Amino acid sequence: MASPLERRLFFLLILTMVWSAAIGVEANGIAPVEPEQIPASCYFSGKPILDVELAKTPECFIVVATQGPADKLAHNIGFFRVNTYMDLLFILLYWGVFVLFARVEEGRWTKWVMGLISVAALFDVLENLRILKGLAQLANSEHLEGLLPRPFSLVKWTLLGLALGLTGILVWSRKGRFPHLLGFALVVSAVLTIVGLGIPHVMVYAADGFALSFVLILARVWPYPADSVLLWIEYAYLLRFQVVAGAILALTLPLAYHLLPSVFVGLFDARGFPSFLFVVWVDFQLAWISTANS
Repeated sequence: MASPLERRLFFLLILTMVWSAAIGVEANGIAPVEPEQIPASCYFSGKPILDVELAKTPECFIVVATQGPADKLAHNIGFFRVNTYMDLLFILLYWGVFVLFARVEEGRWTKWVMGLISVAALFDVLENLRILKGLAQLANSEHLEGLLPRPFSLVKWTLLGLALGLTGILVWSRKGRFPHLLGFALVVSAVLTIVGLGIPHVMVYAADGFALSFVLILARVWPYPADSVLLWIEYAYLLRFQVVAGAILALTLPLAYHLLPSVFVGLFDARGFPSFLFVVWVDFQLAWISTANS
C-alpha cells in the first residue's frame, strides 16, 4: 500500500516528465549549430540549450544563440527565451521530486540529498537569469556584458551529479534487485553528468540516464495494483476516439499554429470568412466526438 508521500511523488513525477517532454518539443524549434561553425575552444554537445549554458566565451554564446538566417534572429532568440522561462518551472518540479524521493527513502544521506538539490536548483535559477540577460542584450544588438551562465551552470551540474550519486547510494542500501538497479542507474547518471562537463558529448548520455532514473523512480512508487491498471487500459481503449479528438482540439491545433505556421496560418487562424467557417466546422466535429458516448 503506497503511503501519501509516495502518491504525491508519483503525481509530481508524472507532471515533471510531461513538462520535460514539452520543453524538449519547444527546444526543437531552435536552429542547431553545425560543428564547423563552432570555434575550437567552445563547449559543443549539439544541444543548443546546453551549449548556451556552458558557453566559455561571449563569442560561443553568440554563435549558438544567433544561429539561423539573419531575418529569423529574433525568432531563434524567442525560442531560447521561452525555453528558459519553461525551465524555471522545471527547476521547481525536479527539486520537488528529489526532496520527496529522499524523504520516501529515508536514510543517512537524505538531508545531504535535499541540501545538494536545493543549492543546485538555486544555481539553476541564477543560470537562467544570466541566459535571459544575455538574450536581451543580443535582441537589442548589444555586446554581452557581465558574467556568462557558465560559472552558475558548472556549479549546478556538479551539485546535481552529487545529488544523483548520493540518491543512488541511498537507494542501494535497500534490499532487493530493483532498488539496486535504480541505485546503479542513479550513480551512472551522476558519473556521466560530472564527466560531461569536460566531455560535451557525454552530457547527452547523462540526460538520457537522468530520464531513465525518473522512469525507474516512477516504477518504484507506482501506487496502483495491476488490476486497476488493466481497468484503466480498458477504459482508455473504449474512450480512445473521444480522448484523441479532445487532444486535437485542445493541444494539437493550438500548438501546430505556432510550430507549423506555413500550414496552419491561414487555414486555422479564422481571419478570413472561409477560414472562420472551416475552424468552426472542425471544432464542432471534434467537440461532438469528444463528448459522445463510447
